[in-house]
Amino acid sequence: MRVKWILHPSDPTKNNTFEHVSRELATIAVGYKQAEYAPFTDYRERLAFEESERAKTAPPAADEWGVLELLRDLPKISLKRAVTGETFHYECPPPNCPPTIAHRWQLLVDQHKASEAAPAQKVAAQQQQEARDRADRTKQIVTLMTGRV
Repeated sequence: MRVKWILHPSDPTKNNTFEHVSRELATIAVGYKQAEYAPFTDYRERLAFEESERAKTAPPAADEWGVLELLRDLPKISLKRAVTGETFHYECPPPNCPPTIAHRWQLLVDQHKASEAAPAQKVAAQQQQEARDRADRTKQIVTLMTGRV
């Protein structure tokens, strides 16, 4: 039940304000002349009041940022942003991205590029080693053959 506080029993800052309280508390407060009933004039006023009360108690909407590393489903390193239950994915940091998250994303991208380059370098080194081994074997065979003659 909605009441208008005339003389709030514990919080003087609530004097001359409206509050929705239980029916029992409203009856007692009105009986002690600490409040008066304040019914809503129509449904719009009630809905506006309930929305303002919800806005007072609701936590502020906060951005939650994160960096998603390489996963099976995600072929790239991406950024994740969650705002009031909605999730957004970015391939690169947008302008409103916090600097710490953008820096972390850049480090992971650099690490990923280095790890992609490492296998290619390793394969090239293996091919070079195999070519040297073949050349050495060929020299050994030629040496063995020339030694028999």
